[in-house]
Amino acid sequence: MDGSSRHPFIDQLLDLGIEVSLAQAACEATSFSSVDSAMAFLFDNNQNQEENCEGSSGDQRYKLTIVVRGDLKMSPGKIAAQTCHAALEGYRKVSAESPRIIRSWKAQGEPIIVLKIQNMERLKCIANSAIENGLPTSMIIDAGRTEVAAGSATCCAIGPDLVEKIDLITRTLELLK
Repeated sequence: MDGSSRHPFIDQLLDLGIEVSLAQAACEATSFSSVDSAMAFLFDNNQNQEENCEGSSGDQRYKLTIVVRGDLKMSPGKIAAQTCHAALEGYRKVSAESPRIIRSWKAQGEPIIVLKIQNMERLKCIANSAIENGLPTSMIIDAGRTEVAAGSATCCAIGPDLVEKIDLITRTLELLK
């Protein structure tokens, strides 16, 4: 294959000294989402080989799910801010506890799903269920400077963790639209 028909991400990886076959495989494995994702994939796979870990994360899919309360009637901007807080909290928690999961999640393009839930009671139920099932869970409590009362739980992050584990908890919830 000549250079003119390759994806630009592959060319960037080649410029970094990555072999063509590895660059192609990393880009395909991360759905050509970014050079950073491809590099994280290569690093993660290299770590797995070097550490001779049992099992590969290659067959396992990861995601971060954020569950947002619908009853607070937050503006789109407020929802964006709260989900950013949740994403960062989820990332920080899992980074500290399971860096391998973070590497795999990054290599897969950092999938994030945002779901809605009716009210605080249901949010607590989902969060407690996630915790009981060993999933990293971060409840976001608002400071009360703008739209919602101080101390209000606006959303929670579940993960990043295995898609199958998170889906057991959140499968009945709808996407936030």
